[in-house]
Amino acid sequence: MRNVRNILAVSCGYAAAVIGAGFASGQEIVSFFLRYGKGSIIGIILSCVIFSLFSYAVMSRCIEKQINDYGGFLDSVFHGKFANKVIEYITIVFALCSLCVMTACAGEAGAVLFGVRNVYGAAVFAVMCGIIFAIDAKKMMQLNSLLGAVIIFGIIFSCIYILRF
Repeated sequence: MRNVRNILAVSCGYAAAVIGAGFASGQEIVSFFLRYGKGSIIGIILSCVIFSLFSYAVMSRCIEKQINDYGGFLDSVFHGKFANKVIEYITIVFALCSLCVMTACAGEAGAVLFGVRNVYGAAVFAVMCGIIFAIDAKKMMQLNSLLGAVIIFGIIFSCIYILRF
């Protein structure tokens, strides 16, 4: 039973990272797959296959080489120290850009949803991100798994709702 729970936790964490943050937002997924109708099933299948193959390749390398962190993964893919540093810096730049965009969006969402000034919504989001960054990796993965379960439930509920009407 514990293995099933661990498999579900990893699956939900992956879904949260890919669907919730990396690949597309819920609105993008709904608008794309509604716009192209029944023919969009090809896009769904293709996306699933590509992400599954990518995650399989990454996870099998991590299991095979006993890799537990991003630096270890980079060492296994890029054998030069210079290449590893370049990839790490590029990752940091993209992560900071994403954080800035998400903070601005959170400020705007706070203004639209709650009527507060943009700066307050952005500040609340920045504080929440700071708290999350202070949490150790194991707790962050548990939180990400919970978020993944919520995202998966939301997607299933939305699909059933849309198909019904």
